[in-house]
Amino acid sequence: MLTQKELKKTLRYEPFTGNFYWLIPAPGRKMNTPAGCSHSDGYRRICLNYTSYFSHRLAYFYMTGSWSKEIDHENHVRDDNRWHNLKAATERENQQNKTKQKNNTSGITGVSWCSSSKKWKAYIKVKTKTVTLGRFVKKQKAIAVRKAAEVMYGFHPNHGK
Repeated sequence: MLTQKELKKTLRYEPFTGNFYWLIPAPGRKMNTPAGCSHSDGYRRICLNYTSYFSHRLAYFYMTGSWSKEIDHENHVRDDNRWHNLKAATERENQQNKTKQKNNTSGITGVSWCSSSKKWKAYIKVKTKTVTLGRFVKKQKAIAVRKAAEVMYGFHPNHGK
């Protein structure tokens, strides 16, 4: 298992930019060059000792000395690993700060058109259960109810953006 001391010997992390730089040259890399690469999922990864690590997890470990299972990017930008943008989170907290899904057709997370009732349905997922908040003739009412539920259940202000 990688230690914080080994990490700091091998890489330099810049908290204001979120970038890592190599401190030790090796075949195919020079000292003080950027470490890691972006992947198709949007996250940056760095390979150390034949193990691939997410850059945001390494940044958290670098700064705190502890591993966290979940690290939340507050602004939803997966390769923005600036220290002020990262925070340890529970799985639940991370789920409460998700981006809007690509297949969303209403434009608002937790609001959808119900063709059988011909009304707008508002719902929210809390822990593992979906809670129906109601069906509404006006979309704006469904949105208002959903937003109130987000506040009530402690969702992050960026959730669904």
